[in-house]
Amino acid sequence: MKLIYRLKSKMWFVLLIFVLMMVPMFSAYANDFPSSTIEFMVPWPAGGGSDILCRSVSDFLEREFGVSVIVVNKPGGGGGVGLVYLKNARNDGYTIGMSSNALIHTAYCSTIKTPVEDYEALVHMTSCPAALTVRADSPWQTLEDFIADAKSKPGILRNANDTPGGASHIAAKLLEEATGIELNKVPYAGFAPSVSALAGGHVDSTTVDITEVIALHEAGEFRILGVMDTNRHFLVPNVPTMIEQGYDFISSDSNIVLTPKGVQEERLKILENAFLEVLNNQELVDLLQNYGFNVDPHGRAWTKEYLQELDEKLYKVFYDLGMVIHPKQ
Repeated sequence: MKLIYRLKSKMWFVLLIFVLMMVPMFSAYANDFPSSTIEFMVPWPAGGGSDILCRSVSDFLEREFGVSVIVVNKPGGGGGVGLVYLKNARNDGYTIGMSSNALIHTAYCSTIKTPVEDYEALVHMTSCPAALTVRADSPWQTLEDFIADAKSKPGILRNANDTPGGASHIAAKLLEEATGIELNKVPYAGFAPSVSALAGGHVDSTTVDITEVIALHEAGEFRILGVMDTNRHFLVPNVPTMIEQGYDFISSDSNIVLTPKGVQEERLKILENAFLEVLNNQELVDLLQNYGFNVDPHGRAWTKEYLQELDEKLYKVFYDLGMVIHPKQ
């Protein structure tokens, strides 16, 4: 028995030594990340605000990591195509993706189902309100002008927005409910095509995020009639909010970074820390603010809780609008 006891003691001792020897190896494995190109998926077309945001952030991430960070556009399905692409990617931390409130929509309202729990929330990057925007040569000088005309022509005035459930589509629906108007909502595959449609005179208005229209507003080509937020936007402080004009609603979108489920904890921490580092870099903050983004960085715990709250809020909106095809269980 004593011999067996001594043998067991030696085995445990050898095992302990082995584990201690492996710790540096595991640490080296984690610290070696990333050692090759990171792919940053954007579920919208090139040229839009989300694309500009991710390309700007990726430049700073490259400096942080010392490896290439390539933006890959996967548009379609109101953001669902990109989310499915991300979900099916290898969960090794080398494929990350951006989403928005569209994540909640595709979870419940799209044939391209993307349950929120299939993704790991990494960081919250920015938030941005929607805005009702028309061409500067349109007859509508004010929000009240537009509302009065829309009420006299129900279902006639054309509004460029996302496919149903996208951020600008929700903004248009909330605008209709708050003002009692009915728009002819024309879906486009992202914000950039919606802006192009308005610029080309193919539609009468758009309800995309304000970042998409500020430059053309300042150039005198567009006119922003109302900001769908609690406060005026810092780049166009002369434009009143919807609330100021008597319509008590807001519609704001967030840009959130996700990974596929199952990425190693150490790699999640490395990615999270890198994003928070660059999003607090004043050079990047100034750049993004020039585009109109409200830079609002938060880590994994905050972002996960935010998504849970957003899930509850938007599910009710979608349900009340009769858009839910995958009900909560």
